[in-house]
Amino acid sequence: MIDIHEGISLESIDWPEIRRATEQVHKAVQWIGRVENAYHIQNSYDSPLRIYWDSQEAYFYGNTIKKQAIRIGFRPEDFRWLLLDKEGAVIDTLSGLGRSDEDVWAWLQRSFIQRGIPTDNLHYEMQYSLPYSHSITKTYTVTDRQALARFSSLRTLGIRMTKAALLFSRPQTMRENIYTWLHNFDSCSNISLFQKDEEKNIGVGMALPDSSIGEYYLYVRNWARHAVFNPNALPGLPSGGYWLSKDDWNGAVLPFSKLGEDNVLQLDKGVLFLIGAIETLGDF
Repeated sequence: MIDIHEGISLESIDWPEIRRATEQVHKAVQWIGRVENAYHIQNSYDSPLRIYWDSQEAYFYGNTIKKQAIRIGFRPEDFRWLLLDKEGAVIDTLSGLGRSDEDVWAWLQRSFIQRGIPTDNLHYEMQYSLPYSHSITKTYTVTDRQALARFSSLRTLGIRMTKAALLFSRPQTMRENIYTWLHNFDSCSNISLFQKDEEKNIGVGMALPDSSIGEYYLYVRNWARHAVFNPNALPGLPSGGYWLSKDDWNGAVLPFSKLGEDNVLQLDKGVLFLIGAIETLGDF
C-alpha cells in the first residue's frame, strides 16, 4: 500500500527504468479494457477506454460487471491482477511477473466460469493499437522492482495535485472522477472542464515521459479547435511551468523535476501551477 502522505525523492528517480516499468504496466492493464469490452460496460462517456486509480490502495480498476457485481483491477507495485467485488474487496489475484497474457486469459476464464459468468466474448484483440509491440505468449518482466513502487507513488502524487487544483479552481466543472486513458497511457488523468462553448474545453492532468519531455509532467491543455494559440502572448506560470505549442498540442507543462524534494512543497507547487494555467486558459 502506498502512503499518500510520503514524499517522493525525484532526484533519485531513474526515468528510463520508470519508462520500462510503465510499458509493462500499460500492457497489463489492457485486461481491464478487454473485460469491459466483453461485457459491454458503458457506465460513462467513452467507457471502456478509460480506467481509474485508487490512490489509497494503489491499484487500477474498471467499472463493475453489474449482474455479477465484480470488476477487474491491477496493482503495479507487486504486478498483480485483481478480481474485486463491487466494494473493492479482493476476491482473487494472479501474480504477473514471469507470466504471459495467455496465462492471464486462462486465469480470467477459470475465475469467471467458477462464478457462472460466460466468457464467449472475452477476446485478446483490442479496438486500438498500443505504442509498442506485444504478444500473447511473451512474459511480463521488470528488472527494477523499485520502479514499480515509484510508478505508483508518482501516479498518486499526480492525481492528488490534479484533484486539488480542480476542486479549488472550478469544482462545478468537474465532469466526474479523474481517469486514465487505456489506449495511450500518456495521461494520468485528463479532466475536461466544460465551458458554455463546447469547443472551449480544458484538459488537466499528468502525462508520462514522451518525445517532448523525458520525465513525468503536469499539463493543462487547450482544446479550442479554432483559437490561435500564441504562448508569447500569455502570462508567465508559477512553479517553473511554461507554455508549449507543438504540432497540434497547445497548453502549459510543468516537469516533475521542478517540484523539488520537499513533500509538502511538491504538492503546493503542482497545484499552484495547475490553478494558474487553468485560470489563464479558461479566459483564453
